[in-house]
Amino acid sequence: MTAERIEFRKTQASIVGAPSCPKCGKPMLKRMQKKGQMQGREFWGCSNYPNCNGIRSIDNPD
Repeated sequence: MTAERIEFRKTQASIVGAPSCPKCGKPMLKRMQKKGQMQGREFWGCSNYPNCNGIRSIDNPD
């Protein structure tokens, strides 16, 4: 199951419109916050995590 998850994340990194990491320049992945006040919110997280902890917010045009 872990191999499937890693493969999915690699394909997700090639999504058109995904920004690059502000810290290391690698592609970012959509992730969801699992704990804290903002639980359930999506954000862009670096694909090189845990070596790089760069994040960006997702701007939703609501």
